[in-house]
Amino acid sequence: MSSLHPVLLAFLGAAAVVSCGRWLRVAQREHYLAGWVSRFAWRWWRRDRVNLALLAVAAGGAAGA
Repeated sequence: MSSLHPVLLAFLGAAAVVSCGRWLRVAQREHYLAGWVSRFAWRWWRRDRVNLALLAVAAGGAAGA
């Protein structure tokens, strides 16, 4: 493990915390409608190609882990 790994893990952890804040707000607002949180997530992911590419990278990373 190189010295860059802890820095990368800290960066990814911070990004996950920020991302979870957004999803928490959506989930709190839409919790009473079944399937709406997933619907909003899908809408955000396909909003532009960058988000869709990031989704593909995240899915690939999760599958490879």
